[in-house]
Amino acid sequence: MLSQEDIVQNILDNISNEVVLYDLNKKIIYLNETVEKDSIKRENYIGKTELEFSLLIGVNQKIAEKRSKKLDEVFEKKEKLIFEEKIKLSGETENIFLTQELIPIYKRSNEFIGVLRKTTDITQNRKIELEFEYMAFHDSLTGLPNRRFLYKELENYLNSDLIKKRFSIYLLDLDRFKAINDTLGHVVGDELIRSVAGRIINLISKNDYKAFVSRLGGDEFVIVIFDLVDEKLLEGFASQIINSFKNPFNLVNHELFITTSIGVYNFISEGKNEDLDSIIHKADVAMYNAKEFGRNKYRIFYEGMRTKTENVFVLETKMYRAYKKNEFFMVYQPKIDVKTKKIRSVESLLRWNNDGEIILPKDFLSGIEDTELFILIGKKILDFAYEAIYKLNLVSKSDIRVSINLSENQFFDEELLPNILDTSSKYNISPYLLEIEVNENIIMKNIRVSSDIINRLHNIGVRIAIDNFGSGSSSLGKLKNTPIDIINIDKSFIRNITDNYQDAAITGAIISMAQRLNVKVNAEGIENRDQLLFLNYLKCDYMQGYLFSYPMNYKEIEKLIISDPEFSNLFSEDEN
Repeated sequence: MLSQEDIVQNILDNISNEVVLYDLNKKIIYLNETVEKDSIKRENYIGKTELEFSLLIGVNQKIAEKRSKKLDEVFEKKEKLIFEEKIKLSGETENIFLTQELIPIYKRSNEFIGVLRKTTDITQNRKIELEFEYMAFHDSLTGLPNRRFLYKELENYLNSDLIKKRFSIYLLDLDRFKAINDTLGHVVGDELIRSVAGRIINLISKNDYKAFVSRLGGDEFVIVIFDLVDEKLLEGFASQIINSFKNPFNLVNHELFITTSIGVYNFISEGKNEDLDSIIHKADVAMYNAKEFGRNKYRIFYEGMRTKTENVFVLETKMYRAYKKNEFFMVYQPKIDVKTKKIRSVESLLRWNNDGEIILPKDFLSGIEDTELFILIGKKILDFAYEAIYKLNLVSKSDIRVSINLSENQFFDEELLPNILDTSSKYNISPYLLEIEVNENIIMKNIRVSSDIINRLHNIGVRIAIDNFGSGSSSLGKLKNTPIDIINIDKSFIRNITDNYQDAAITGAIISMAQRLNVKVNAEGIENRDQLLFLNYLKCDYMQGYLFSYPMNYKEIEKLIISDPEFSNLFSEDEN
């Protein structure tokens, strides 16, 4: 029969952790089998100090001395100590990551008799963490640092203790890149983006600058150069970039010529910081100024610079201030579940309170779609939606979804999925309560890429709706392998559905096909009961429009959700 000592010995020899025991003289009196290295038997380590042991197993002098000091600390304070190490053993090519636990050991009589060290190899876990961290801060297409990396680096720099801070931002936007995507396809477009990234990196490496390049997304790149004092050098580097695009980009099956427009902003601060969004915005304004003057040019930002037209620039500036002053807000229009006759979701719609005048998105968003401000507003809309999801589901009797509308740039933005996950995490809410509405024509521009995006959104639980369905050239058949949850029938068909045979026939056909594909249907723009009753006859799943409710502010929609109204009376054939 095994003794208690044999049992303990057996357990220690069969665990993956290294276990080492030190006596009061800080010398090794026990090691388990896991410690044996390179055919050196563990008996050879007995009587060694921590410093001697570490050097024997291939740890470098500096790390070995740190280990010895940590052990001394535990012997002195008699308190457990846990720390991590990144080491490279002699003869090895890769680092390993270890967690070290130093634990004071006592007899039952509470007499201190030594220290036990338990070593856990966390290399695989750390590699996975580092890989995820890399993915979070790098662009998947080019491998370049992404927008998050750019913001993190510059925010750290701006928040540093340096009194004088100086850097230059070069914002590059490829000229007519969309035409290449539309004519040659996204595969060629992606190949071109990678080739452009490589050329920019080569250019930076030829100059002795402290710099980095990142891809913002789409066809936009940012080069940041620190401590570029001479304005001639500032302009000279911009010219180098322009000239580097004169040679064609040799792709697998294509030789393409493309130019770029560059906006430059030179940031100099002595003790006073500028908001990072404002810095990027100024480079953005300069870039659009370059495009306005014929493309394939660079412009350095100066206060009062005009871009595109004066009116658009003034609008953009006002909107930037509006963003900073929180003048953007959402209104909410309920969608009625025909089966329950109750509200089960709401559409969130952006509004701008401009000095008391409420402005609709169509009057201010189209002019800024290619700017950094547009991205910031998109993130704000997402945040508004999640805030509404959080608050409404605290007071509702059943789950309430909130939908948002995405533009083309937002839908194809690589940061869409990370932004959704980040906002979900911020509010601790599952994405399944978020619904994204994307215009039919946007999806049909590139079904392959659109399907990939929709699949990724669907996989995290986001509900997908095709907006304005029927107004374009698509059919549900083309999307049968794409996980669409709902289609919104364009209100132009609903408006005359009871008077126009063609509109009625198209609407009926859409609903019938959707039912066969197990896709729900929402009818928008319902203003009277005749429309409602006809759509109910066609077995439409959801309805939305002024007949039920106008768009309302948050307090009003919350009050409506709390009251949990039932709209059965509107669906009654006997209603007068």
